[in-house]
Amino acid sequence: MLELIKKDLLVNSKALLRLAAVGGMTVILFSRMEQGIAFIVVWSMMIPYIYLPTSCYTEELNKGLAFCRSLPIPASAIVWSKFAGAVLVTLGSGVYVLLLAGLSGYLGWLKLDPSFPLWAAVTTPWVAVFIIHGLFLLLFFSYGYKQAQSITTMLPLLFLLPLTFPESTKAKLSSYFATLFRGRPDLRSVLALLLAVAFGIDVLLTWRASKVFEAKDVA
Repeated sequence: MLELIKKDLLVNSKALLRLAAVGGMTVILFSRMEQGIAFIVVWSMMIPYIYLPTSCYTEELNKGLAFCRSLPIPASAIVWSKFAGAVLVTLGSGVYVLLLAGLSGYLGWLKLDPSFPLWAAVTTPWVAVFIIHGLFLLLFFSYGYKQAQSITTMLPLLFLLPLTFPESTKAKLSSYFATLFRGRPDLRSVLALLLAVAFGIDVLLTWRASKVFEAKDVA
């Protein structure tokens, strides 16, 4: 499976480099804005989100699934290699965006919010990334790239929608959560729980995708 992961990363390395370049310029250039932290959140999500569909599209375009199925490897290994590659890109892009944000903050361009530190801005989008990745893999290995992309293409906008809420709405939501948790919730604990649940959903959907792909004929 390691060879499959390396193959995917190498084949899509140019696309990854383009995403990294665009994300880097965006974070650095727009971090000076009042809501500059939002660009950290967006690109922490968008780099891994775009990578997985790109990887799957390349696979379908080059009939890579049929070739991989002809090799003496389990069909499930092909699915789990996509999962593992997506996780690696998610973690790697998170480190990359965090370094860019740290540089921007060091230069005094990025206005830091003590209630929402950089590590939270980078890792919070992973809740959406894990869920979307799991759903995409299930749809891709069940119905193909076109169906998977058409269904999941708008999902990031739903997860990014809270960034557009006015301050009054954000204050009300904060008050609601404070009441729910009987005080100010610990950000680390809440985020760790959300990430664990989202990652579990990703694993479960990927497992289901592997079972579907094992029983599927690929020409």
